[in-house]
Amino acid sequence: MRAQLLIGYLLVILIGMGSVVAWAGPKVQRDAFEQAEHYLEIESHLLALTLAPQIEDFLKGDADLEALHQLLRRELKDGARITITDSELFIIFSSEPRVLHGFEDRHIEFLAAQRGEEQHDVRIDEITGEERIFTAAPIFSKSGEVVAYIQLSAPTAPVWVNIRKAWAGLGSALGGTLIITGALSIYLARRVTRPLAELSAAASSLMFDGTPQQSLTPQGPTEVRDLIAAFNHMSERLAHIARRQRELVSNAAHELRSPLTALALRVEMLTQHPPAPQDVPSVLESLTPAIYRLQRTVDQLLLLASMEESNRVRPSPLDLAPLLYEVVEDLAPLFSEHRLDVDVPPHLPLIRANADQIRIIFTNLLDNARKHTPPGTTVRLIAAPFQNYVEVRVADDGPGIPPEEQERVFERFYRGAMARSTSEGSGLGLTITQELTKINGGTVCLESAPGVGTCFITRFPVIGKP
Repeated sequence: MRAQLLIGYLLVILIGMGSVVAWAGPKVQRDAFEQAEHYLEIESHLLALTLAPQIEDFLKGDADLEALHQLLRRELKDGARITITDSELFIIFSSEPRVLHGFEDRHIEFLAAQRGEEQHDVRIDEITGEERIFTAAPIFSKSGEVVAYIQLSAPTAPVWVNIRKAWAGLGSALGGTLIITGALSIYLARRVTRPLAELSAAASSLMFDGTPQQSLTPQGPTEVRDLIAAFNHMSERLAHIARRQRELVSNAAHELRSPLTALALRVEMLTQHPPAPQDVPSVLESLTPAIYRLQRTVDQLLLLASMEESNRVRPSPLDLAPLLYEVVEDLAPLFSEHRLDVDVPPHLPLIRANADQIRIIFTNLLDNARKHTPPGTTVRLIAAPFQNYVEVRVADDGPGIPPEEQERVFERFYRGAMARSTSEGSGLGLTITQELTKINGGTVCLESAPGVGTCFITRFPVIGKP
């Protein structure tokens, strides 16, 4: 990928700069010739004006050839050549001795000057064999008549020197740009590909080993940083799920081992010592609590595993009051030996939650209070609205929870001294309650003291009023 990025950057710059050079080079060349031609045309007209009196005198015979030679030598610049013809284009003078006398009616610059136009020509000189620029201008007498024509020419070698310098400058700019671009491309490619390579290695390790790697340091462009941050979040989430699954399997194996062992021993005993027919119902009845406990434990484990696997909930606006009354009605048969005191208004401010999960929360709390309070005592369900939340309390008159156990009541499979003395409970009810409360945006805590009773308090943020 690094090589592809580097080649891509260089190709883009090469195409872009190459296009600029391909456009600018010929333009610079044309401009250089046009500038030289324009300068030569101006010089020819200036010379025509400057030399007009002397040329007119020479044609009248009032000046000799040597005086004209001296005058032209002062006006000539390096490499320039002056040729003068009469009004019929017959050569009467040239600063180049090898120029033959004759008519100049073949060259376009003279013909254009004869027509009163300006036109230059670039051609190979017949005398020196070098490329030169030629231009011509008319020479006027004092009366305004054309008495002669002056041809001015200069070699193109200095122009080509400037053109080659311009091309060299463009080439140097292209080469320098490519070098700088190459260095920047290497830097940018490394900046992009290095974190991606680390991310790919971490993803491969996670895919093949199943072990999340140490969190990667976000680096590179913003998009790559966001990708690494998302990967770190996913890796942490997978590590959390894997750790919770290991704990779940370990704790489930520990909790299920005892009732399964007890059932296996009883079945083995029944196999070795079959009971009398009249004793079969009582024997089966003795197995029922263990089977129910296993079934309840497995159901709660499946519920807990499903919550951790998906952690998804479809919340909707919910009035807790009718739901709490439904839970109380469903659990009423279980409270035949207890008094259930309900203090819930007809309506409560709306919260955003999943009704089925909320029902599980308060079913667990009320059932838990019933199990851990003596017959004849009261379990209270109290709900009240506050400014920003709805609070629901489930209180009992039981023996209370010792302070050293209060911090562990929400742990998986934890059963306090009171619960361990009975066969009821798997130690998962309060864990499920806490998980579901968090999923629905609420909190749960407890207040308890030995001999006073226990109160579980849940709070859910308000979104509106019924």
